[in-house]
Amino acid sequence: MLGAIETFAPELLEPTGPSRQVFHCSNSFLRSFMTEELGWSLRKATRAAQKIPDDAVEQCRDSFARQARAIDEYQIPAALRVNIDQTNIHLQSPSHVTYEKIGSKQVPLLGMEEKRAFTVVVGVSASGELLPFQAIRQG
Repeated sequence: MLGAIETFAPELLEPTGPSRQVFHCSNSFLRSFMTEELGWSLRKATRAAQKIPDDAVEQCRDSFARQARAIDEYQIPAALRVNIDQTNIHLQSPSHVTYEKIGSKQVPLLGMEEKRAFTVVVGVSASGELLPFQAIRQG
């Protein structure tokens, strides 16, 4: 935060008033600013953040140019331009808890290493048509 103030509003860090006080960026000020001004709160992470490459803008521009050229050159209709993604569906989520005698040092659990899941592929065409789901059960 101090870096942003130094860059965009350095006058805020100059001594002011009769006592010549200097702004102090305390932890309580930061918490209050994040909560009240930005509407943020400290939260526990629930998943890893996606990593965006440094050249993401260039990659998107290049991809767009390649697609536009192919669409124009080969006259590809919107219904044949499809965006797909896949997700893993768990049929049986493994539990990591069970009952065992109080004081037990080891707690064996059957099925912890087993994973019952399959992959679902979803797609939509550039014309807006949702394609039927495809289920991949092995492989």
